[in-house]
Amino acid sequence: MQDIKNSTVEDYDPEKVLNLDEDNTTNFAVFGENTLILDDTSADLTEVDEDTYVFQNANDEIRSLKQGDYFAFLGANDQLILAKIGEISVDGTTVTVRSDSSADLEEIFDVIKIDAESDGDSATFDDSDMVLFQPRQEQHYEYFGKDKTEVYWVHFTGSNVKNILRRYDIPLDTPVFYSGTSAIYAYLFEEMINELQTCRTGYEELLTMYLQQILILVQRIRLERRPSVNTHIQEEMEYARRYFNEHYNEQINIEEYAESRNMSVSWFQRNFKQIVNCSPMQYLLTIRMNNAASLLESTDYSMAEISTIVGYDNPLYFSRLFKKQNRVSPSEYRKLVSRKG
Repeated sequence: MQDIKNSTVEDYDPEKVLNLDEDNTTNFAVFGENTLILDDTSADLTEVDEDTYVFQNANDEIRSLKQGDYFAFLGANDQLILAKIGEISVDGTTVTVRSDSSADLEEIFDVIKIDAESDGDSATFDDSDMVLFQPRQEQHYEYFGKDKTEVYWVHFTGSNVKNILRRYDIPLDTPVFYSGTSAIYAYLFEEMINELQTCRTGYEELLTMYLQQILILVQRIRLERRPSVNTHIQEEMEYARRYFNEHYNEQINIEEYAESRNMSVSWFQRNFKQIVNCSPMQYLLTIRMNNAASLLESTDYSMAEISTIVGYDNPLYFSRLFKKQNRVSPSEYRKLVSRKG
């Protein structure tokens, strides 16, 4: 399972990422394997109305679309259309699509990472975190219904609250802090709810004790958390680095690689990034672009040939990645190098 909280754009196939701003750590989505990603090189698209689109000069990919398929069209001037096909008709190279307006477009994406905002500040968190709201702090939070999120909260106050939190090493300068995923938390919160509902003798003292147990458990988990890297992890990440260096021009799927080494994807990505200082996908991209630059400098190979050599079947996609990485297109890079020579 992917570690969404700590993931960045660099952890995914660049071809599948829809980045909503310039921050690579949040506000992005990753298209699913079954979503066809199109751009203005695939066809000319006209939006007839809210649910109807016409593709002119459509390529084979578009002409092969069928009812029930999902597609994303990324056009010029930040044009973005996401749709599930309700009806489709093909006339030569003209394809008319009517979208299914009742479709759940979350199915288009495998990953959606959007920051939750509160009073100008934002925080992203998962089930291993707790959130501490200050008095009178406005709160806004959203969850995906399909995640069936269950949230426990407790309100507490008093003149000595800050000192109590400091005693248990609860950070006061950040709203989100690591607390682990112990099942004991749910038990303690459920017991607190039960005491509040029944108000039996001594319930106020029990509530205090339960809250204290939660704070002690948070402190224990935070203190026992070990960020150091052991020898096994170092060896595993070094093996991955060597593998990527030797096989960079092949189709490498990070999830499949992690599975082949009996690792979870999130564990592998987190440790690779800690040791190598970049994500596996970014490491692969850097190797490929560096080798492409070397070939542009030292050979007369065409862009299509270089694209294939470094592992990309689509020369246009390769050119986009190269320009994003180096700020110039491959052909411009070759011209610049030849002038210097």
